[in-house]
Amino acid sequence: MKKRITQVTAALLIVSSSFCMFGCKSEKVVYRDDVEEEKGPVITRKAVSDAAKKLEAVECGYDELEEKIKNMERGSYFLNASGDEAQKFYDDRFNVGITPEYDVSELTLIYSNTRTDGDSALTNIWYICFDDEDDAEGLRDFMFEHSSLSDEIRTRDDITYKIWTSDNGFDGVYQEGDKVLVIKAVTTGEWNFASEFCGSLGIDVPVEE
Repeated sequence: MKKRITQVTAALLIVSSSFCMFGCKSEKVVYRDDVEEEKGPVITRKAVSDAAKKLEAVECGYDELEEKIKNMERGSYFLNASGDEAQKFYDDRFNVGITPEYDVSELTLIYSNTRTDGDSALTNIWYICFDDEDDAEGLRDFMFEHSSLSDEIRTRDDITYKIWTSDNGFDGVYQEGDKVLVIKAVTTGEWNFASEFCGSLGIDVPVEE
């Protein structure tokens, strides 16, 4: 029974993406202001994959990552999918009848389940490239409206985004052109993986004052 509850919790965390399900108390958000001006697109598959590798995430195949998520394995892993495989992973793991149905061409999922000094952190990062920029904006607006993100919509380097922090972790939704990046970290301590990922990619993230 305990194993079953754990698996269900893992699945909910994956499909919930940026939706807060824990009645978290929000804290003040402090934004990065030390990021150099970027030239060209910031949210790209290569940038996301490079950031995952920098954080020592291991690249997996579709079935392998499914098994790791199901068993809530410790460690950091990521999947790059294109075409039909990307669409299947979006439909099966991200959409599940909650978000609008869109056609996607690329998808990267980073899954990290770590423990440091007795604190656990479960992080899911979705990079989704849509066939149409209007679809990317549609998902962005849907998640802005139906999540616990802050009310303030911000823009920088052609990225439109909202980010939010709480006692339990960090949520962020970023849209640039036909690409959307969704980050959710749930933790009993610090959300270092999510913070370091954002720093590596060069996008805003809440930081301590």
